[in-house]
Amino acid sequence: MRDFAQLRQGISSASTTKELLCAHQTLGSVFDSLSAEAVPIRALTGYVQAVHDDLFRRSIELTLLEFAEQGLSIPPTSYTWFVLGSGARGEQTLWTDQDHALIYETIPGQENEVDAYFTLFAEQVVQNLASAGYPLCPGYVMATNPRWRGTLGDWQKRMGDYLAYPDWDNVRFLLIAADMRRVYGDQTLGDFLHALVMELISHRPFLLWMAADHGLNHKVALSLFQRIQPELAGDHKGDMNLKEGLHHQLVNSVRLWALANDITDPSTFARVEGLNQLGIWDERRSQQIQSALETSLTFKFRYPSGYVRINNMEREEYEDLFSALKVTRHLQLLTAKQFVKPGG
Repeated sequence: MRDFAQLRQGISSASTTKELLCAHQTLGSVFDSLSAEAVPIRALTGYVQAVHDDLFRRSIELTLLEFAEQGLSIPPTSYTWFVLGSGARGEQTLWTDQDHALIYETIPGQENEVDAYFTLFAEQVVQNLASAGYPLCPGYVMATNPRWRGTLGDWQKRMGDYLAYPDWDNVRFLLIAADMRRVYGDQTLGDFLHALVMELISHRPFLLWMAADHGLNHKVALSLFQRIQPELAGDHKGDMNLKEGLHHQLVNSVRLWALANDITDPSTFARVEGLNQLGIWDERRSQQIQSALETSLTFKFRYPSGYVRINNMEREEYEDLFSALKVTRHLQLLTAKQFVKPGG
């Protein structure tokens, strides 16, 4: 734990992105030390996420210091940075790409100037994060994309437009927004946007049906003969894709149940616990899903490439993964049965 505390302290005092990169590179050895102490995977993931949050915040702070050195003004209005995806859920592994969003207030009569400032702010933060070891998001889910940056009015219009024309792309954008967590900036503004998103997308039967139905197109990696299904061709032939064959289906299914039951915490663990507390899922089901999530995270850390060679697995390892896949497959089917097409 001493190494973990020292790492976080070093991040808070870093004065360059090179120092942040060094801290990021140190995270692996700190993780190994904690693993050797038999720290449970849920706690381990929390420690890793805390470091990623620290690196994100310090990258923003360094940007502000750079602006000051260049003679640029401080941010003209209140603003909030959010992490999205696995970062919002608290499930990031040691190395991950960028997924974030930005909201800010505007000033009547100075809208263009305010937008220009936060466009530059976003560009510099993204550059600093990249220098600290966070690659750009291949799907461009970053605050440099106008889709993921804007005033509260921009966000309100954007979310409303998605709901007004809920094709799969727009539903996907709404589901991405459902997993958001404030990491830096104004608490009130951040809470307002998060509440807005939750209000817009919770209890939307058509949206929930579309997401559940679309999820069935992404099969859990189990064969018809109830064996773990590896990739059948390509560079990873013989390997199982952990993200596409297990983790996505698990967290996506849990998210839909949480949205339907007003659970606002983006953490998958917290969502499962919330569903249990509400009596939606009994203790047995909740424990099975929690265990599957723990297994999924364990394998993601153990195999950083995201692929596991099926034939090289130990028997116990295979059984753990197989059990998680069975639970996830059952949950995926249960979710599709729960969220049916309205009027269908």
